[in-house]
Amino acid sequence: MSSRRRRSVATIAVLAVLVAGGLTLKKLNIVSFSTAAPTSTVPDPSAKYLAAENRAITAAEAAVNARLPGRQGSPAPVLGSPAYRRVLPRHDVVGFFPSYELPRLRAVDLAGLTEVVYYGFQVEPDGAVLKKPSASLGWAAVENGAASVLIKEAHADGDRVLLGAFSVDQRVIQSLSGAGATAAGQRLAHELIPVIAANGFDGADLDLEGQATGDRSGFVRFVSAFSAALKASNPSLTLMLNTYPQSAGDPTSFYDVKALAPHVSQLFVMAYDMNDPAVPSANAPLVGPSLNDASTLAAYGGAGLASKVILGVPFYGYDYPASRAQPPADTIGSPYTVTYADIVQSIEHNGHKPVWDPESETPYYSFRRAKQWHQTWFDDPVSIALKTALAAQFHVAGVGAWELGMADDAPQMLTLLAGSGPVLKMPLARR
Repeated sequence: MSSRRRRSVATIAVLAVLVAGGLTLKKLNIVSFSTAAPTSTVPDPSAKYLAAENRAITAAEAAVNARLPGRQGSPAPVLGSPAYRRVLPRHDVVGFFPSYELPRLRAVDLAGLTEVVYYGFQVEPDGAVLKKPSASLGWAAVENGAASVLIKEAHADGDRVLLGAFSVDQRVIQSLSGAGATAAGQRLAHELIPVIAANGFDGADLDLEGQATGDRSGFVRFVSAFSAALKASNPSLTLMLNTYPQSAGDPTSFYDVKALAPHVSQLFVMAYDMNDPAVPSANAPLVGPSLNDASTLAAYGGAGLASKVILGVPFYGYDYPASRAQPPADTIGSPYTVTYADIVQSIEHNGHKPVWDPESETPYYSFRRAKQWHQTWFDDPVSIALKTALAAQFHVAGVGAWELGMADDAPQMLTLLAGSGPVLKMPLARR
């Protein structure tokens, strides 16, 4: 067991969302589909989840077959065989598969998944979807049949496939959540339903990432209208909604998860980008003094939502130009994302030595480039196993990853999400 502090971390966070195409994701030239780290936190004085968090953390550590260092900067641990000391309950495993990854489909093993989210269709302010092939890879790949290969192969492995619809444009979100929220929800449903039916999708995933508290109630109306129309078309379709890690404990969060939950099948909790870009730190800390996986799951469980929660984990990390080699340090300039596949290659080719941060239960490594220190923080098989074991302790529906192609050269990252055995499979949607 690590020796890091276990303080109450059920917090009310100040929401700060990374803007699409922003500074942290320019290296990959993709959009950030998750909430950014809070710039400040207000501890919950009641510490009502502290005992539950501590019990779950201890049990998760005991379930993973690795010796976890208690000293900052110790060599990062490796998993033994088997990876888990005890059998984890069967659960859902969700994987996001963006349209730009389709050329690399053969490199991803879909058999270890419950659901695949094809990502996806860009949503416009009135609830329509962007249909210009030159501007929307997601739409074009469905139109030209490229996405059908993903659907066919996923179905052959018994996976449900959801059609993802997304936007992080705040003008779009405000429009969807405004006075015409019900009409916008119905329009989006009516645009997606024929595509779902014609292409064999098993439902939809909504990744509409707002910031404003004032849009909170309107967004519930939007989702309610969308859900009603989707279910009316085919009751066996799944609706998954992406939410922020702080939403269950923050009454000012854009997502009113308790009000939204009755209208959706699953809540995919984007438990990543919880780091402060100004400080080299963990992207998805298991534990720690601010927002983290344990506090997130405790808050969702405390709100009675565990049965619908999918804990999202990242298959990417951040490279921080840093003021020094070891934490604590300041970020010099802007951090940028690196995939886990790139991280593995960098470790192998450049001889980087990952070390362990017991405060967050994640690894990082340091190096110099052009006289500038860098710290690269990421998740590896040990930290992914810990997150999977922690999710089991909170009895949530499952775990999932953004995104599958980011770890295509490291299949263990995906297999670890399944836990100790075969994943839970659900019937495909009725046609």
